[in-house]
Amino acid sequence: FLGVLPFTQFCARAHLFAAMESAMHSAMAIWRQAAEAYVDFLKAPMFTVGGLPVPGVILLLIVMLCGNVLYQFLRKGETSKVDDSKTVEARQIVTKTEKEALAAKKRVKAGEEFRKVAKEVSTSPEGQLGGVLGTMKPGMKLLGEANALFDQVAYDPKTKVGEVVGPFESKFGWHLFLIEKRTGVDSVTDKKDQ
Repeated sequence: FLGVLPFTQFCARAHLFAAMESAMHSAMAIWRQAAEAYVDFLKAPMFTVGGLPVPGVILLLIVMLCGNVLYQFLRKGETSKVDDSKTVEARQIVTKTEKEALAAKKRVKAGEEFRKVAKEVSTSPEGQLGGVLGTMKPGMKLLGEANALFDQVAYDPKTKVGEVVGPFESKFGWHLFLIEKRTGVDSVTDKKDQ
C-alpha cells in the first residue's frame, strides 16, 4: 500500500506538469499570433498621400509625436512655475487627527528625534524613511494637493530652520513639517542682524 501512494502522487504530478506544458505552448502560440498580427498591422498601408501608401508604423509614429508635442505644450506652464533659486530640505509627519499631530509635535519638542517619531506615527509613505521629503523647490508637485500648503510654510521667512511647524490640515490628514535646510529665502532673524 505504501508503495502505491508515492506512485499515484508521481502520476498526478506528471499529469499536472503535462497540462501546464500544454497550456504554456498554447499561450506561446497565441502570443506569436498576436505579435505577427501587430507586425502585419504596422506594415499594412493605412492611407495614401499623393498616391503613395502610408504604412501603419508611420501613422503610429505621427500619433506618438503629436501626443508628445501636446503633452509638452500642456505641461509648459506647469514646469515654468518651479523656482530654481529656492530650495528646501524637509521632513514631514502626517497623522489622521490634529490630536495625534500635536502629540507628535510635543514628543519632538521634548527632545525625541523627528525621524524616530515619524517612523512611529506618520501615515504617509515617507514616514517609514523618517519623514524625509528630500530637496524640494517651490511649485514642485511631489505632495499632491498638500504642495501649496508646504510651499506656503517652507518658503515663509518666518518659518525657522530646525523648528517643527504645524499642524496644518489637508485632505491627507494633519501635517507637521521640519525644515532642515533652506536656500534662497532670508529668514526674519537674518534681516534683523544685517
